[in-house]
Amino acid sequence: MLFMGIINLVIFLKRNTKIFFKTVIISAWCLTVFIGVGYYYLSQNLVKTETEIQQVPFYQESPQNAGLLLDVLGDKTFVYLDFENNKISVSLFPNESEIADDTIYGYSLDYEISADIDFIADFVDYLDGIELTIEEETLRYTGVQVADIILNDREKQFKQQIVIAILRRISQNGLGKDIFLDVIEKCETNLTVPDFYNWPDYIKKLTANPHIIEQ
Repeated sequence: MLFMGIINLVIFLKRNTKIFFKTVIISAWCLTVFIGVGYYYLSQNLVKTETEIQQVPFYQESPQNAGLLLDVLGDKTFVYLDFENNKISVSLFPNESEIADDTIYGYSLDYEISADIDFIADFVDYLDGIELTIEEETLRYTGVQVADIILNDREKQFKQQIVIAILRRISQNGLGKDIFLDVIEKCETNLTVPDFYNWPDYIKKLTANPHIIEQ
């Protein structure tokens, strides 16, 4: 009786062991299939997404053209930023009678900036000075020196040279957003941050091609 009981126990254990191993094997196979299907699905989606991103073109829209009327102690200068054609046009002595319906000489007049002589001095120093030829001698002048020349130049004989020299320095060094922020903070103007936000990215190229508007 005891012997038969032991035999039955051995048979029971063998059967249950087989069932256990079969269960483990089937579970492992199912898990492998599940992981494989999931990996294939994720891989397909990742490749598709990367392909779609590569097909999207990236470009930065250039700013709109803008005309600025600069007033320094009553002496006005009109500057037209032509972002479309990568050039800058300047009227050294804009005629007040030409300003009508927010245009001047056919150019749009979008912003007005009224600055004092101290701001001009600071601006020249921001550019690390400008080179001027006076009395047949070419020297680099600081902001204070340029301001002194402007105040004593009653016939405006040096105005064009100063403007061209400033544009030349801008074409070499460019302008940062900080100087435009100074314009808003220290000058009377209707210019705002959204208006000039992208200008620093283009202003260097613009000033390399200056054009003087003849009156």
